[in-house]
Amino acid sequence: MLHKARELLVRQKTMLTNAIRAHLAEFGLVAAQGPGGLSALLVVFDAHREQLPRLACAALDGLIAQADHIATEIAALEARILEWHRGHATSKRLATIPGVGPLTASAIAARPRRFTVPFRATVPCLARPGAESAFEQGP
Repeated sequence: MLHKARELLVRQKTMLTNAIRAHLAEFGLVAAQGPGGLSALLVVFDAHREQLPRLACAALDGLIAQADHIATEIAALEARILEWHRGHATSKRLATIPGVGPLTASAIAARPRRFTVPFRATVPCLARPGAESAFEQGP
């Protein structure tokens, strides 16, 4: 559940960031992509605040505050995920794989194992001859 909540918040933060960028672009204020670009854009926004309509600034301030709040919530969820990861041997073992960090490892380790069909039956090249595959359609 922690991973799904984090995923939702990351999507919301991305949406807010895109909205902030789009609204500021309407006034000719643009900056590079990425978190560093957004920080630079917010500095430019503060520098040009007096030339922008008050209502636009109020709307942007609300979006910026919401993005900051969501970033704080994401950090709190990540801290809880890392705490969970440190206490589980399977997650720590998965994290030793190159390219797999604590977030990915804990997501894999926490995933419920509710397979109704054996894995090899879902992959045609691994299925036994004569065995029914999950991909086959019944009559």
